[in-house]
Amino acid sequence: MRLASLMFLLVLSVSCGKDGGGGSSKSLSATAESDSCNLNGRAVACESIRGADGEGVDLLESMIDVPVKITDADIQFLADKTSSNQGRRISCETKVKNGEVYRFALRGDKLVLMTGAGSYEMKRLNSGSGLTGVWMWKGYVEEGTHMIRQMTFLGNSRVIMRTSCEL
Repeated sequence: MRLASLMFLLVLSVSCGKDGGGGSSKSLSATAESDSCNLNGRAVACESIRGADGEGVDLLESMIDVPVKITDADIQFLADKTSSNQGRRISCETKVKNGEVYRFALRGDKLVLMTGAGSYEMKRLNSGSGLTGVWMWKGYVEEGTHMIRQMTFLGNSRVIMRTSCEL
């Protein structure tokens, strides 16, 4: 009986590993008809995306705590804040300037954030209403770096911004 169970587990593990596990690699998959890869809904050249180099993974994080002024649909930062972490192949930076403004729109449990670096649709991570709480965006940037941006609004006067980067 033990031998049959062992054989079943062995066959199951071999069959699951045949096509690389499936689902999670879809965001950077290559299309069959061309050499382009899907990077957050954009077609980019597959050569521009870095893969594993066999020497380890860069897993980095940066975080800032900054005073803000929130009015209507604007978040104005009231201080210069920078946090940066340098890995072997990538760097991970969280940075705002005094007077910089992010525009935002609340749509249920989605926060659309428009910054100078681009727009992000963030998802609420906690229960609640309004802007106060924890919001997160994750996707791929630049050469295939997986990035998670998280913003925690503590009332209308303070926000904690955290960035996690992996390649």
